[in-house]
Amino acid sequence: MGLWAGSLLALLLVMPLVGQTATKKAKPPAVKKAPLPDTPPFELASEWVRELTAFRGILAKYLEEKKEGNEPMMDTIRHGSRMKLELQLSINMLKGMRLNSEQFKVLLPFVIGSYQGKIALHQEVNEISGKFIVPKDGVDYGKLAARMPEITAALEDIDKGLFDQANMMFCMMLIDQKANSQGHLDHLLITKAERKTLVDRIDSGFGDSLNDKVKNYNASSAVVLRGLLVGAHKSAEDPWD
Repeated sequence: MGLWAGSLLALLLVMPLVGQTATKKAKPPAVKKAPLPDTPPFELASEWVRELTAFRGILAKYLEEKKEGNEPMMDTIRHGSRMKLELQLSINMLKGMRLNSEQFKVLLPFVIGSYQGKIALHQEVNEISGKFIVPKDGVDYGKLAARMPEITAALEDIDKGLFDQANMMFCMMLIDQKANSQGHLDHLLITKAERKTLVDRIDSGFGDSLNDKVKNYNASSAVVLRGLLVGAHKSAEDPWD
């Protein structure tokens, strides 16, 4: 093969590779998708109120069933099972919502993590209660009995965190961060009609228990949120000073 022919053959062999390299280099960079918009404040607050009232309803049912004189451990298992189902439903609902702002982006993951912790604790209570229903040899029932108040304390600690942190952030999330002419944050991000809807749901779900002198953290969260909704803040459609 002559020099010219050999050069031509080498060129023909290299050309496809060059084309492939050029094609790879010409591929446009992946476009980074913009984050989905935040879930509207009213939707977030509505879900939070739904959860508060749902948990209140489950507790009320448990207390009523205890009065009927049923097997205590069976009542405990029923209560724990209902709570687990409701907590998982709430987790699924919250996972479909978004808060991208630096100020509030930790809120939903914090609540979801708290609920997951409560599910694990209720599951442990159910397992312990089941062992007391059908006693077996070789089980340290004293140790199991001692574990129950520890779980109760752990559940209360989670509820305290939800009250101190999550409920506060749900309240702050409803406040428009734009100040008025006096430098005050005096507007909410929801309308008068939306405020009334949330208040009506709280009142319906908690009833007279909102006035109890001693409240659990769940009811206290409802009281604080309701106080904001019926307070002096203007609604979204109200004029600005």
